[in-house]
Amino acid sequence: MPNAVKARAAEGDRAPGLIDNSAVFATHFHFASAASLKFDGSPADAEFVDGPVMGDMGLAITNQFSVGLWVKWNETPNTFQGIANATSSWQGLNDGWGLYWSDNGFPEVTFFVNQWNGNFALATADDANAWNFMVGVYDGTLGSDNIKLYINGVVGATTDDFTGTVTQPAKVQLGQTANDMTAAVATDWAVGNLDELGLWNTALSSDAITTLYNNGAPTNLIVNSGDYMVSGNLGLWWRCGEAGDSNTIDGINDRSVFGNSNPGTMIAMEDEDIDTVDFAGA
Repeated sequence: MPNAVKARAAEGDRAPGLIDNSAVFATHFHFASAASLKFDGSPADAEFVDGPVMGDMGLAITNQFSVGLWVKWNETPNTFQGIANATSSWQGLNDGWGLYWSDNGFPEVTFFVNQWNGNFALATADDANAWNFMVGVYDGTLGSDNIKLYINGVVGATTDDFTGTVTQPAKVQLGQTANDMTAAVATDWAVGNLDELGLWNTALSSDAITTLYNNGAPTNLIVNSGDYMVSGNLGLWWRCGEAGDSNTIDGINDRSVFGNSNPGTMIAMEDEDIDTVDFAGA
């Protein structure tokens, strides 16, 4: 499947609107967080965070949603690495959504909705060992440009070939590519740090995303601020190691406005994977 995506990219399907890295990273904002979750990419350990089934979250998602988080990889992948997802399978089942990072001669991020090889947006990413703010936005009410991927406040390539309802049978997971990754190779799993996962049942505007990126402290997602005025649509917020999070069942607390009822569990991870050291970056 990554090869198919690479082939499409090689044929020019990444346009329009590719990110101008020189413009973005010349003003790269510093991300300062007290902690994040560290993933080592080992398929033997299969490290990831396991969350609630999308359809059971109390978060009504039909044809609009957004997912965002901060990402820092420790290496460039040979094929692809999972970031976050709520999809059942890469093997022909079309449901949910996913974010992953791949190498196509340069770092590249994909955000897909319902179908990994059909409904997706691609954008170039920064080099490894730097924090990047990723936001995938789906707005099926639009007739065009309805799947968008933002990196550090700037939208990359968009796609306009899907306006359907998002099906939600799978769990929200952080640090791998899909819920069925039972025969993974080393590059299927995240290698690096992930932080501040948010999931909204609305399409974030570009101005709201810019506000979240520019604050960089990070923003308190349950408080409206500047052009970010959709705190009431936040259905999941994992701060990934801060304020009482622990390596226990449901130890990754949900700080969203939906009653803190969608926690996550660190699977095959260790206490030291709540990383309070390796969190800085520019």
